[in-house]
Amino acid sequence: MAGMTVATRLRVMGEKNAHLLWPWAAAFLSGTALAFGVSMPHMGGVFVAGLFLFIYMSLDARLSPKGVFLFGALAGLVFMGVAFSWIVELHPLSWSGINAPWISLSLVTCMWAIVSIAQAACYGGVAFLLRRISSKPAVLVILASASIWVLMEKVRAFVTALLFYAPVTQLAPHYDLHNAGYVVSQLNLFAQLLPLGGVSLASWAAVLCAATLAALVRKERTAAFLVLIGLLIFSQHIVPLPNARLTGVSVSVGVVTADIEPDFSSEGIKKRVGNFTALLKSSPVVVDMLLLPENSYFIEEKILSAKEPISLAVRTGMIIDSAPRNGAHNLYFYTPDGRVEAYQKIFLMPQGEYLMSFELFFAKLFGAEKFLSNNAVRVHAVAGSTVRPVVLKESVIIGGLLCSEIVSPYLYRDLVKKNATVLTNVASQAVFHNSRTLAYQTEVAAQTRAAELDRYLVLAGNGTDSLVISNQGEIVERIEPQENLRLDVVSVQSNEHKTFFARHGEWIIYISAAYLFFAAGALFVQQRKRRST
Repeated sequence: MAGMTVATRLRVMGEKNAHLLWPWAAAFLSGTALAFGVSMPHMGGVFVAGLFLFIYMSLDARLSPKGVFLFGALAGLVFMGVAFSWIVELHPLSWSGINAPWISLSLVTCMWAIVSIAQAACYGGVAFLLRRISSKPAVLVILASASIWVLMEKVRAFVTALLFYAPVTQLAPHYDLHNAGYVVSQLNLFAQLLPLGGVSLASWAAVLCAATLAALVRKERTAAFLVLIGLLIFSQHIVPLPNARLTGVSVSVGVVTADIEPDFSSEGIKKRVGNFTALLKSSPVVVDMLLLPENSYFIEEKILSAKEPISLAVRTGMIIDSAPRNGAHNLYFYTPDGRVEAYQKIFLMPQGEYLMSFELFFAKLFGAEKFLSNNAVRVHAVAGSTVRPVVLKESVIIGGLLCSEIVSPYLYRDLVKKNATVLTNVASQAVFHNSRTLAYQTEVAAQTRAAELDRYLVLAGNGTDSLVISNQGEIVERIEPQENLRLDVVSVQSNEHKTFFARHGEWIIYISAAYLFFAAGALFVQQRKRRST
C-alpha cells in the first residue's frame, strides 16, 4: 500500500473488511428496531421491519454458522438490553434495607446484564437454526421461521424463570413480557388473532409475514405467493370477528389510584391505611366493587387485625386489596357477606417479593446477609396458591390477580376457564421508581389479556396509571396517579362468553412443535437416503 493516500488506504481497508462489518451493522439495526417496538407506542411497523431484517440476515448463505449465531446474539442483546432496562430502575434499593449505593447498583446491574445476555443467546440460537435450514424449500423455511420463533419465546420465558429462580418461584414460562405478539397486536391486523390463539398466535403470524417478505426480497416469489394466499384464506374463513355483544351485566367499580413510596415500616403502613380511610370517608359512594392498589394494607389492618367491619365506601359490594402476611403476598377479597377470601401470589418478579438464588449466593459470599431478614424483601416467602374466581353477585364472578401476574398468558385464562366474567389486577411499580418503560410494557400485556379472553379488565395502580380495558383490548379509561389519593367510579360489563383461546389455549405452540418435529424427521430420512445412494 506504499504510495497510497490516506483516503485510498481507508477505502481499500474498508473493502477488505466489508464482509465483517455489515452483519454487525445489520444486527444493531435489527435489535434497535425490535427494542423500539417493545419500548414505545405506535412502533408495530418498526418492529416488523426489525423482524424482517433479522430473518433475512439469518438466511444469508454468506454468513458462517458461527457468524450467524453471533449476529443473532448481538441483535438479541441490543433488543433485550433495552427491553429489560427497567430492571436498572430498581436502583436505589433503600426501600428494601440495602442502603449502600454500590451494593444496590451492583445487584440491579448484574441482574440486568445476566438476563439480557441469557436472552440474547436464545436469539443467537434462532438465527443459527434458520441458517441451517436456509437451503431448504422456501415454503418450509417460511413456516419453520414462525414456528422456531414462537418456540424460542417459550424457551426464553423459561430461561427468565430459571434466572429469576428462588425456592418460592415457579419454573414455568409465565414471564413472556417481550413477545412479538404484544407489539404487533397493537395493529388491527394481528389483534384479531388474540381471541383465537392468544399472544403466541400473533407472534407466529408476525414472524410469518416477516419471513414471507424476506422470501420476496430473496426472489422466492412462488413460495411467498403461496403463503400469502394461505393467509388470505385463513383470515377470511377462520379468524373470528371481535365479539361486540356481551352476555353479562353492568358492574360499577371504584378504582383507587395512588402514588405512594414503597414504605413497608409499621409507621408507613399506619399512615397509608389512614390515608385510604380518610379518602373513603370523604367519598361515601356505593359501588359493586372497590379496587385498591397493591400493598395498600387496608383489609390487612381494618379486617384481619382489628376485626372491624367495613362500611365506608362499599356497603353491599366487594373490596379487593393486598398485603404481605405470614411470608405470603396475599390478594384479599372482602365479600358482601363479610367473608375474607385470600389468594397467595405466584411470584414472578424478584426484588420486591424475593431475592433470586444467585443473589442469595453472592450476598452470603460477600457477607451482606444482614439485609436478608428485612421484611420488605421476603426471602423465605411461601409459593403461590391455585387461582380461583370469587362470586360478587349473580352472573358476576371476579377473577383477580396481583401485579406481575398480568404478564402470564396462563393465569388469567385459568380464571376464565373457571367462569370468571370480570378480570382485575392490583399493581404497584413504586419499587421501579415509576418506570415508564415497564408501565408501557405491562399496559400492553393487560390489553392483550383482555382481548385474548373477551373480558373487561380493571387495573388499580400505585406509581402507574389505573386502567379500564374493554373486552376488545381498548383502553376506555386511563387514571393517572397524583400526589393525593383519588377515587374514580367506572362502569364495566361482565361477560360469560369464552373465546377459542380461553377454551383451547396456545394451540399454535403444539402445532409448531409438531411441524418442526416431522419436518426434521423428513429431512433426516432424506439425508439418510442420499448417503445410502
